[in-house]
Amino acid sequence: MISVVIPACNEGDYISKTLESVKKQRENHEVVVVCNGCTDNTYKVAKRYTKKVFILNKKNVSKARNYGANKAKGKILVFLDADTQLTEGSLKKILETMNHSTIIGTCKGIPESKKLIYRILLLVKNNLRTPVNGILFCKKNIFNKIGGYDNNKTVKEHRDLIKRALNYGQFGLADTNVVNSMRRFEKLGFGNVALFWLKNLIGNKEKYKIIR
Repeated sequence: MISVVIPACNEGDYISKTLESVKKQRENHEVVVVCNGCTDNTYKVAKRYTKKVFILNKKNVSKARNYGANKAKGKILVFLDADTQLTEGSLKKILETMNHSTIIGTCKGIPESKKLIYRILLLVKNNLRTPVNGILFCKKNIFNKIGGYDNNKTVKEHRDLIKRALNYGQFGLADTNVVNSMRRFEKLGFGNVALFWLKNLIGNKEKYKIIR
């Protein structure tokens, strides 16, 4: 079984599309939603789709993912952002990827918006060595072995997990797409988002702004 773990902080306006996309997957799966630091109706919305909805009082995406993984029963964990949608057959493609000595991986992303600049952005990102597009999957035994996510990291936490996991196997790119929300770029501006990631790339530790 696959466990889809979704951390959610005030995602009531966005999480329905994500949960609908998971619901359409044919493979045996469960959904675990961890509401961390929510003050909106995220819990109520998530409850319409799964019984496994949990509450953490403080917002911390790494703690939320670790908590969800602990509650998950599947041998494969799929960490999915609350505003990232699976496309048809995504879980099947992930399973196929994990059958070939891959222990951790991701999928290519396509923008929800049709703007050319976003298409170019994700085309570039998809061709990076280890792109993470709002989704990361990992074998649960490996996840547990390396201690899961670092609770002190809320920026580049995926890359830290990947780096530690690669001591035990290979990184894989599933032959499927997820649909990424472009709300961060729409609300903050393309230049500001690019500058944020550039600063973090060279060592600055700016906090990730929550956009709702």
